[in-house]
Amino acid sequence: MEDQGDRSASGGKDGEPISPLERFMYRSVPLWIMLLVTMLGLLATWAFGVLVLSAERGDTSSLDRLALDIAALPGSVNSVLANSRPEPFLSPPGGVPLNSGFWRNTDDSFVDPGFLLATLYDRERRRPFIRLISLADGSTIRDYHPDLDTLTRISNEKSTPATTVPGGVFSPGHPDLMDDGGLVLNSTRTFLMARIDRCDRTVWTRPGHHHSVERNERGDIWTPAVLMEQGRQDVGATYRNDGVTLTTPDGRTLYARGLSEIFLDNRLEALLLGRPYHDDPFHLNDVQPVIEDGPYWKRGDLFLSLRNLSMVILYRPSSGKVIWWKIGPWLAQHDVNLLDDHRIAIFDNRAAFGVEELSTIGTSRQLVYDFSDGSITSPWDAGFRRWNLAVPSNGRGTPLPNGDLFVEDTVRGQALRMSPKGDLRWRYVHADDQKRRYWMSWSRYLDPVQYGPAIRAAAAASCH
Repeated sequence: MEDQGDRSASGGKDGEPISPLERFMYRSVPLWIMLLVTMLGLLATWAFGVLVLSAERGDTSSLDRLALDIAALPGSVNSVLANSRPEPFLSPPGGVPLNSGFWRNTDDSFVDPGFLLATLYDRERRRPFIRLISLADGSTIRDYHPDLDTLTRISNEKSTPATTVPGGVFSPGHPDLMDDGGLVLNSTRTFLMARIDRCDRTVWTRPGHHHSVERNERGDIWTPAVLMEQGRQDVGATYRNDGVTLTTPDGRTLYARGLSEIFLDNRLEALLLGRPYHDDPFHLNDVQPVIEDGPYWKRGDLFLSLRNLSMVILYRPSSGKVIWWKIGPWLAQHDVNLLDDHRIAIFDNRAAFGVEELSTIGTSRQLVYDFSDGSITSPWDAGFRRWNLAVPSNGRGTPLPNGDLFVEDTVRGQALRMSPKGDLRWRYVHADDQKRRYWMSWSRYLDPVQYGPAIRAAAAASCH
């Protein structure tokens, strides 16, 4: 067997001639030379660092600028590579190819007087934005472009170990239209709530907030947030103590309570402590305020949707009591809505937790739970099956006064309105010219009466 010692400067094994490259590669190098080269390399690195610091302080010599350009080269390469990566809001392949934009069923005489407030993705700018759309004809009332760079910086500066998202950027979600034509919104990829005016200027921010944005009868804002842990001592630094928070329209916090404390105070510790430890035990995704008294709840109560427990809770902040709770038959659900004084609607993703991600069992459903008799029905099943609405994560479902249902299929980038029979009234598809779909981020159906002043303010905005 040949080894390196078989080769010499005059010839290889069996007297074979050695090439110049081989002679160089196998030449013995004295240790003192290797040490000298290493020391010179360290000295050169130090000198280069001095030049970079000099340039960053404002020195303008050619040598300083050259050093700064060289130092920036890895970042430039990384930027090029980032721009060549798959677009972050691109939906997974699959689904029926559809043209992008608004489609109305002209075979149906119904014309929707409402509006759609949707978070979309601008492929040219490579960033999300919010669009206010008339559902009568699909026309755009206005587009909002928040200062995402500033909001991302604030998100990162104010993050905690539990809310740090490596590489996370502020991505607007579940925007709500305010009376002045501005928006309150949460980030779907960092933890920050923000209010912007109708000309996109940031008015205030609140760190730690996420998922839904819902207002009570006074206009104050209920939303989930990750709060400081107070009820448990045996948790890690990245433990998410999701909780409920109430914020005024001008950004003041009125109420905050963590779910860990709520569970322990209401003798629900078995659901929290009697399970394998998880940094995200609740995954609170919707806080729905009750605005009128009923036989089963009071004004000021909250319905909470806890995805990771497949659990819905009726909570009373005034007393700190859990009035009612139920696990299933919904699975990894989102979006609770009140139908009347005794029924609630729950968007049932019908999703199972797998090794890597959620996956639906058949299609998703919009369930109705009746407190008067405990019955559960699924009135819109025909439409979910007909249009193959399988929404493994996220997703919204809003029952409308005439019996129709508004649905956002977040992952497949579409929003639609369908009748109880499953007929489509309209559909909005978020896709490119190749019919590739892009994620939407918790669109909101706007009632034209309730949101009339806000829509007029948004339409009248004159910004520079």
